[in-house]
Amino acid sequence: MSGSRSTSVPDGRRRRAGEVPDAGRSSAGGGRVLVVYARLLPAVPASIGCVRHELDDALRRLGMPEPKCQDVALVVTEAVTNATLHAYENGHPGPIYTKASLLRERLMLTVSDAGHGMPSRRDSPGLGLGLEIMQRLSRELIISDPGTLGGTQVVAIFDASGCSNAPTCEQLHPHRGSDLAREYMRALHASRELCSDTTALMAQADQAIRRLEQLKGARPPAGA
Repeated sequence: MSGSRSTSVPDGRRRRAGEVPDAGRSSAGGGRVLVVYARLLPAVPASIGCVRHELDDALRRLGMPEPKCQDVALVVTEAVTNATLHAYENGHPGPIYTKASLLRERLMLTVSDAGHGMPSRRDSPGLGLGLEIMQRLSRELIISDPGTLGGTQVVAIFDASGCSNAPTCEQLHPHRGSDLAREYMRALHASRELCSDTTALMAQADQAIRRLEQLKGARPPAGA
């Protein structure tokens, strides 16, 4: 949380889909990518808390320090919340794919949807603050606009050098295409009942806003 962080979206600028680099390779210079978390869920409020808690549990088992776990949790909450609120038309939730990968001493978090992208208005409710939170808490942030196939991809990169435990086979998330699809269908079916209770789930976004205000209050004045 301390120190400067590079970002690929200065002044709110976003790269188009065709301009997004291989974030893992460019940030760590090659090496084996270890997928520690992967989840395909529908864009419904229940998915926000599910992804946040599952990813947090995966990172804690790797020994990631508490402050960094909190940063990743807030960023993934904002990214999944944005996709839930803005990617799809009301009443027709589409998929959100979340993946966290380790590459040497970097954690790469990817949140993708297949919707029509975030609204172009920067004053959309909660969107501006959410993007600022993600930029401030991650080492690098890359957001791709919808391409010809649609969808938006958010890639946030974090320093993972503080992880005390090397990932084991049990901690690594296998590539399970068919299993992810089955999980998605079960979650979509269950969401018909879970969607009705959104207050507690959306409260996590309020926590992120409060965290941003704390960061602003702690920021030294210009020229100090």
